[in-house]
Amino acid sequence: MKRRKPALISTAEPLSDDEFITESRASAKAYAEVQKIQAERERIKEDNKERKKRGEQALALPKLPGTKRKSEGVFKKDEYESNSSEDEDEESWLEYGEGKRVKKRKRDEDLKYEGQVILPFNPLYHLSGLPDPENKAAEAEAAKQKMIDRLAGRKSTSSPVRSSPIPASSSSPMKPSLCTGISGQDTEDNEDDRLLEEAPEGDYDDEENEVIVPWGRTVKVEKGNGAEIEEEGVYSEDEELFAKTPTQTKPRKSTSQGGLESDDLPPYRPTFPFSEEQAKIGPYPLDEEATDIAVPQPINRFLKAYQQVGAKFLYEHYKQGMGGILGDDMGLGKTIQVISFLSAIMRKTGTSVDHQRRKRMIRQSSEDLNPRHWPTALIVCPKSLVGNWSRELDTWGYFEYAIWRSDNWSDVRSSFMQGFHDIILTSYDTARNTIEHLKSIPLSVVIVDEAHRMKEPGAQATLALKSIDCKICFALTGTLVQNRMDEMWSVLDFTHRGWAGTLKEWKEFAVNPIKRGHRHEGTAAEVITAIMRLGVMTQKILPHFYLRRDKRLIAHELPEKRDMVVFCPLAEMQIFAYRNLIASEDIQFLLRRNDPCECGSGEKRIKCHHPETSRGEKVNEVLLKNLAACKKVANHFGLLYHAKDDSPHTRAINRHFFKICVCMDPSKILSLTKENRDPGNCGKWTLLEQMLLQWRNDTDDNKVLIFSNSVRLLKMISEFISTSSTLAGFAFDMLTGEVGNTERMDMVDRFQDRSQDHFVLLISTLAGGVGLNLTAANKVVIFDPDWNPANDLQAMDRAFRIGQKRTVDVYRLIGQGTVEELMYERQIHKQQRSRQLNDGTFESRIHQGFDGARTEKDQGELFGIQNIFRFDPRGFVSRNIERVRQAEDRFVQDLIEAEYIDSEGEDEDDSEDEAGRTMKNERKARDLHRAHLRAASQRGGDNDAVSRRREEDVVNDILGHGSISAKKDNDDILQKLGVNTRIHEQAFRDSPEERAIYEIGVQVLRDNPDLARKIKANDLGKLGRSVVRRKKVIDADNAHDAEPWKKRIQERTEKANSENSKEAQRVLAELSD
Repeated sequence: MKRRKPALISTAEPLSDDEFITESRASAKAYAEVQKIQAERERIKEDNKERKKRGEQALALPKLPGTKRKSEGVFKKDEYESNSSEDEDEESWLEYGEGKRVKKRKRDEDLKYEGQVILPFNPLYHLSGLPDPENKAAEAEAAKQKMIDRLAGRKSTSSPVRSSPIPASSSSPMKPSLCTGISGQDTEDNEDDRLLEEAPEGDYDDEENEVIVPWGRTVKVEKGNGAEIEEEGVYSEDEELFAKTPTQTKPRKSTSQGGLESDDLPPYRPTFPFSEEQAKIGPYPLDEEATDIAVPQPINRFLKAYQQVGAKFLYEHYKQGMGGILGDDMGLGKTIQVISFLSAIMRKTGTSVDHQRRKRMIRQSSEDLNPRHWPTALIVCPKSLVGNWSRELDTWGYFEYAIWRSDNWSDVRSSFMQGFHDIILTSYDTARNTIEHLKSIPLSVVIVDEAHRMKEPGAQATLALKSIDCKICFALTGTLVQNRMDEMWSVLDFTHRGWAGTLKEWKEFAVNPIKRGHRHEGTAAEVITAIMRLGVMTQKILPHFYLRRDKRLIAHELPEKRDMVVFCPLAEMQIFAYRNLIASEDIQFLLRRNDPCECGSGEKRIKCHHPETSRGEKVNEVLLKNLAACKKVANHFGLLYHAKDDSPHTRAINRHFFKICVCMDPSKILSLTKENRDPGNCGKWTLLEQMLLQWRNDTDDNKVLIFSNSVRLLKMISEFISTSSTLAGFAFDMLTGEVGNTERMDMVDRFQDRSQDHFVLLISTLAGGVGLNLTAANKVVIFDPDWNPANDLQAMDRAFRIGQKRTVDVYRLIGQGTVEELMYERQIHKQQRSRQLNDGTFESRIHQGFDGARTEKDQGELFGIQNIFRFDPRGFVSRNIERVRQAEDRFVQDLIEAEYIDSEGEDEDDSEDEAGRTMKNERKARDLHRAHLRAASQRGGDNDAVSRRREEDVVNDILGHGSISAKKDNDDILQKLGVNTRIHEQAFRDSPEERAIYEIGVQVLRDNPDLARKIKANDLGKLGRSVVRRKKVIDADNAHDAEPWKKRIQERTEKANSENSKEAQRVLAELSD
């Protein structure tokens, strides 16, 4: 047996700047020695691998300062060699809070990636306060109690054990407790110890077995001869420096070295002008006990109240040793909140004193500087935002940072290890490609911007970032849920490893109940269970990880945004081509793949004689190719024509589908430019032309952004504008992924300059949907939808953001009845789920299908190949929303009718005259009519612009809301062209009908579970009156019965409190039982 490594001690408070400087020399000397020995150990490890291949004996590793090996017991030589050369076999622990740790379950089948943590219980049930069906939490609590008993004094021969953060049953995470690990003789060996396994024998030199103790408390550490010495606390993670108890002093100004400070260095940052009131604002403290941890005054004077709350949120999670998600909506300043937080933990002053602080200290000292002398950070963001982060860091402070690139990472790593940098800034791609060199550097915190890019758990970038050796990881994203609830898990797991459960546990606890219960025809049990689980998620689980605010916080600083969805009927050529495409051999192969095979075997066609098409293509290949073709035809039939820059492969595919659609070769087309401009090839073309023409002739100085996922289509629009006699006379630019950064910013500057006549900016949705400020625009056209609603929202937010002074009109152009309409319906479905999780709203159940369903019945009208390849020129979004409206109206009608039916049964006077029945019927009709008017008023704007306009006017006149029949010129254009429109936001609302269904359904589920599993949630209105009446009766009976008991309990309690005897204690115990 080897000697146990003495525990390092981690303090609960950070050191102040003065103490850092005072202790720097001693720390630097110790750090330099550790670095030297660590390098030698790495060399010997590599040498041992070669020696092992040659069959030679491995060399012993040199010991790190302050470490000791176990001397008790005997171990085999080959065990020592194995453990000393392979660190991955060592014990792994999960830090939780300021002092609690959980041992990871040793289950190789669960460890699917480097850095994963799997807790010995399901944390989702603990965080929610619900009972764990597998009762793992009780087992874990028993093991925890046994460990506490052991720490209380019993001896053990095992390795040092640590406290586990297995929480007691409660509805919220426990505050971390403080304890230390001790060793002794253990006389018991029970199977209950499986949660507290002993650390395997081997080389402990590479472990940092830290134990948390309160600030300033001395701890006893065993010497090799059994004596004890006292050491002061040592910082874990952020500052591994020995220090004395901190005192509050002013930061000491260091003498600047030659060449370190420029003459024109501003005295503080940011350098924005500020008012007299702002000048009086001081620093914003983040820690009541450590006043030097505060957002510096020069930054704090510009922060809004909610941004201070965000910085506080980041710090509180950081102090507890855990990460979190800052999920604020785009435009609320997530970057500034992060910089405020980093400034605080790095003890920045916001003045020129911070300039090259690390470099000055290194030059003043003859020893190396520990990189974590001050906290360090890694910031990972998309490549397009690296420059933005760099500018913001320079604007808001004096940070010493370096950009980690694929061609300079070695130099950056070297300078970072020498202590020259506060922050490393890099992109997702660079981090993924150089992760082996990045993951082991000493970091205090990792911050990942646009963290929704980690939504796929198995993606290389996700796995790379999760392998970084840092326990405090923060994620920044305004769109945590983009497509599916499953995507949340990967980001939650990144920020607090293990506490979102495994992916399987996440799906079983959250995803499956919620998505099954949000179906239009769901049963009462399914719908009520889903709503209850959503409540648990939004009120108990997500707040543990997540802080989310939306633009309602700055609504007073933003103008109005009108988000119109325009359903454009296809042109004649598009209809002809789309029908031929749906009837093609390939798509019929997909649609009939599960039909019985014609051979009579009873097997599905796909598994029998038709596993592939006549050209030898498999299902996935056929699906993707035909889906792309349908999107092209729905958008603009000209996308199937040849283009000069098409690759041979693209040209061959387009020729294939062109022949299917129109039964001719595209090479026979004489003029591509003429065909591209032909409105007969695109139903959206005429609408776009008319809108651009009218906006151009307005006196409002309109500027237009046109987004498309197709660069080819943007080029066609460019040709159209250039050759149009009606739209000529103005300049425009086209921003795509092919544009370099310099040219990109020039395009933005030209468009933003009101003095220049740049009327239109054409933008690729993916290339220009992030990181651009285009507030000069007041019209936005989304020419084709994206599967991901966040991409379209990001695109329109280029114009609708802080700084915009005019109303922004957004027009989403949708090919009616095609796959584009399905894409838009999917967007509604996804945004509903996001609103439910972010805001806890009772969204209407519009659709029957849910993602991940295997049968056509469960796939409903949203999912499955059969829904992708369908065509209805009349469209289907409006009919689906109308179906929901009818269901909600019917539910309200059922409630009213049930009330009157029940009231008739309660009427004891059987001799009611005809006049009384007439009055009751009139009152019932009046109630139904009022309910109809209320529903129409709540849905104002949810109707088609053409077919519902008059009805809205009537309803609003009756309710006194005034007429909305005054139409703008844009509405006139839409009506002249005969297109249907909807207000996008009206697809989402906190439905009062859903709330009523929940209130009735909860009672039914409690009283009659079998009925709840059979009856549809939409039919609960028929039971409404009887359920409510029965509930009132039961509550009244319970209240009546409870009164004597309350009085007796009160009397006995007073008696017990007045008596100081065992009898009093017995009475209290009886009452508590």
